[in-house]
Amino acid sequence: MLRAFNENVLYRLFAFSTLGYLLAQMSKRRAMSFIISMVVAQVVNVGINLPTANDPVAPLFLIYFALRGVVPGVVWAALFWRFGFTAAEIGSVGCHVFLQPMLGALL
Repeated sequence: MLRAFNENVLYRLFAFSTLGYLLAQMSKRRAMSFIISMVVAQVVNVGINLPTANDPVAPLFLIYFALRGVVPGVVWAALFWRFGFTAAEIGSVGCHVFLQPMLGALL
């Protein structure tokens, strides 16, 4: 849960906000700028935290991390954009209370 909290601070509050602001200033298309920023910030997050060894990365591995990391991160970014930082923190951290034990049991 602490990692989810930190991800919201780093990737939503700072990376997504800064990138979205800069893109919106350059393009004047606010909505599209923030949508692109959501995806880019989360892809960077997952890319940095992708646990890889010296082995080549399999396509199914990338699909798994996209579904497990990028999609939820974009949802939390949309929640942050629409309702603010506190809502994104409650949603992101709160889902770990319920989903993380279930995911651990399934895997």
